[in-house]
Order: sequence, then C-alpha cells, then structure tokens
Amino acid sequence: MREIVGWILLGTVLSVAGAWLVNRFTSRPRRHDKAVEVCLVLLGLIQEVQLHRGLSGALLDGRRDFRGELDDSQYKLQRSLHMLAERFGGEQPVFRSDRWRIVLGRWESLRNHWRELPFDTNIAAHGEVINGLAGILGSIGHAQGHVLGERQSRIVSHWPALIEDLGLLRALGLHILGHRATADDQLLIDNIARQINTSRSHLKRLTDTDDEQALVVRTGRALRRVSWLLEGNAERYHPYTFYEEMTGVIDDWYVAIRRNLLITPKPVSLASRLGALLRPTTETG
Repeated sequence: MREIVGWILLGTVLSVAGAWLVNRFTSRPRRHDKAVEVCLVLLGLIQEVQLHRGLSGALLDGRRDFRGELDDSQYKLQRSLHMLAERFGGEQPVFRSDRWRIVLGRWESLRNHWRELPFDTNIAAHGEVINGLAGILGSIGHAQGHVLGERQSRIVSHWPALIEDLGLLRALGLHILGHRATADDQLLIDNIARQINTSRSHLKRLTDTDDEQALVVRTGRALRRVSWLLEGNAERYHPYTFYEEMTGVIDDWYVAIRRNLLITPKPVSLASRLGALLRPTTETG
C-alpha cells in the first residue's frame, strides 16, 4: 500500500513539475512581446518629447510655421503619457513609483509654461523629461534582459543616447538658424561643438549596427552638416530644410530600433530547453 501511495505522490510531483516547465518555456514568447511593447511605447514618447523640444524652440525664436506640428506633438504626448501607467502599471512597478510621477510632473510643468521660458531653460526642461524617460527605458531593458536577450537589451540601453545627441543638435541648430547672431552666441556655438564631439564618440562606440551601416554614414554626414553651420554658413541654410534633414536621420534610428526589437528570438524546441535545464553540471555531476 505504501509503495502505491509513493508512486502516486511521485507521479503527482512529476506532473506538477512538468506543467511548470511547460508553462515557463511556452510563456517566454508572450513575456518577450510584452517587454518589447512597453519599450516601443517609451521610445515613441522619447521621440515625441525630442520633437516637441525642437519645435517649441523654433517657436520661441519666432518661427510660427512650426505651430501646427507642435500642437500635434503636444496632443500625442499628453494622451500617451497618461495612458502608459494605466496600460503597463500592473506589470511594470516603475509606473507606480515616484520616479514616474516626477517625469509626469516635469512634463505638466513644461507643457503649461514652455512659452514663458527663455530658450536655454526650455532646452534644459525638455532634457529632464527625456532623460527621465530614457532612464526608465534603460532600467526596463536591463530588468527584462533575460526575456529580450542580450542584443535587444543593449540596443534599448545604448542607441537612445545617440538619438538624444541628434535631437539636441536639431534643437540647437534650429536656434542658430532662427535668429540673428549676437555676441552671446559664442557660448551656444561652443556648446554645439562639444555636443557634436559627444555625438561622434557615441556613434563610434555603438555596437550591433552591422545592418545599419548606411544609417551610420548618414549620421556622420548630418554631424558634418551641423559643423558646417558653425563655420558661418547659417544664412545659406533654410531652417525647415535643416529640420527635415535632421528629423529624417533621427526617425530612421527609431525605425532601426523598432525593427530590431520586433525580431522574434529564434525558437528553441521544448525538448532542447528541457535538456539544457536538466543536463548535469560540474557541480551536480
């Protein structure tokens, strides 16, 4: 009788363990898709705040032709930021934290008061929101590294830094093109020159870009274009042309990130996964 009970208990344990293993391995694609989804939404938000920065700076310089695009950008941001916590708060604790509330508070202050800010303060205030979002994106990419995989985790963590360099140069370049030069501009020009060097350094250190060589070349060309502006050529370049060229490069980097995130990891058979999990190690024999 005891032997029968023992076999029954063993069968029950094996059944429960087997169900757990099957659930673990078959649920990984779903967890990957959820991790990718939240990363994509955050990337979209960063992209919109960067766009809002460039457009609002242009309006502060008196370029009213950017008004319609700014209104569209601000509407998207307002809707998406408040949707994010509702949609992902249950699975991502960061959206229930003070860290997220600080980002929201900074955006609300910026949305309501950017028109009253001097150009430099407007740039800095946008940077705080962008850095807050990028920090949250990086932390999610790191925490979900076991689901995303090393390559996708690196892309999420590292590529946005270069895109932010380009976004900042877009805003500063538009400012140079949008007003008459003054003696105070030398500080701004020095700042842009430093930002160009930072961007080139980020571009050189970027990994996982083997399939993006054409975009890497275009990015280098865009950085040379900004340098060209600093050499006294601002009057020969229309602000909207500059905006479209820089935005095209920035948007293509976002496209590249999204394309790489949407690549589904190669499936591994359940038998192979079980074999890897159960294979003896040097510690277990």
